[in-house]
Amino acid sequence: MVRPVTSTDPHTDGIYLRRLVAQADAFIAELEKIEHQARHQGLPPASFWDSIDNAIISLGRMCDVVWPSEGRTGAKARTARERAAHLRSVLVLADDGIPYDREVRNCVEHFAERLDERHADPGANHVDRAISNSDRGIVDGVAPDEYVRFLNKSTLKFWVFGHSIAFREVLPLVQDVRARAIAATGR
Repeated sequence: MVRPVTSTDPHTDGIYLRRLVAQADAFIAELEKIEHQARHQGLPPASFWDSIDNAIISLGRMCDVVWPSEGRTGAKARTARERAAHLRSVLVLADDGIPYDREVRNCVEHFAERLDERHADPGANHVDRAISNSDRGIVDGVAPDEYVRFLNKSTLKFWVFGHSIAFREVLPLVQDVRARAIAATGR
């Protein structure tokens, strides 16, 4: 039995609000690493791509708390939507949320499956971990969304299996949610 979410449970609210702050902090820290690497080539390549994955996962965890997926059904999904609506009202957040394609996170979390699917397509591009200063890609005629993973390091827009996220556009929204959550916890 799923317990209904009410606005009279400040302890539970506090847990969710602290989770929002922690995930925002994780997103911001990973984005700082990505920015540094894009400017100075400071991280080993594997760490750089791990930072991108970690930033996306942290953002997804934030969104799950206050903007859960609408596609789910059942009692747990209803409870998640009620909890999220309550937290959005506490934080005075809009219902539409951070512009974030959930498929980006799914591609990161289910990378092996997506790569298997791409491998099955003989015409698919298999270039991975491509980095460029523009959206033109690194090979003429190959768009960013055709790479396995591609980063425009001048804009910090990232593509994975055709889905993208603009990190710099999302950052101020993450910072706003973080500030609201801190204010709501009285921290």
